[in-house]
Amino acid sequence: MLEIQRDDALMVRIHQGWEAFQVHLDQDAPPALRDEDTMQRTNADWLPAD
Repeated sequence: MLEIQRDDALMVRIHQGWEAFQVHLDQDAPPALRDEDTMQRTNADWLPAD
């Protein structure tokens, strides 16, 4: 068994991320797409998805 200690800095980052995302839920609007969301995948693992 591995005990994981609380990381307060990480908890702050998680909370800030959630607060930023909550705005989209409140407004019923998706967040803007990022470059990572729209890139064309051409590697073999993604070919069957075409």
